Amino acid sequence: MGRNFDFFILFLLACNLSGVALGCTASKYCQILLWGPWSNCSLGCGQGVRYRQPGLCCPPGTTVQTIFEECAVKLCNMMEREYNQTDTCLSTDTCITGTCFVTSQTLVSHTAGRFLVL
Repeated sequence: MGRNFDFFILFLLACNLSGVALGCTASKYCQILLWGPWSNCSLGCGQGVRYRQPGLCCPPGTTVQTIFEECAVKLCNMMEREYNQTDTCLSTDTCITGTCFVTSQTLVSHTAGRFLVL
């Protein structure tokens, strides 16, 4: 699974199973106790976008499927831009401009967002 999803699962376990450790108690519902890691830059070269999600303190029973709609939106009145924090990022890779010809020897790197030609 993705890095942010893994972070969310770890946060849910820490918050719901040992909420005292992170201070996630009823009086702190809707508080952001910590932020997840930044995603990779959306582009392999040039300026792109990266995002991260909060470790939001929510009531027990909150799941991966319900945290945004049931906790962030309905309980905490958060808007998506508050919940999914974004920032610009600049890759250090060199961009190559021109025409791209895809052949059977071309590999696409989905994670880096660029073409690697053999």
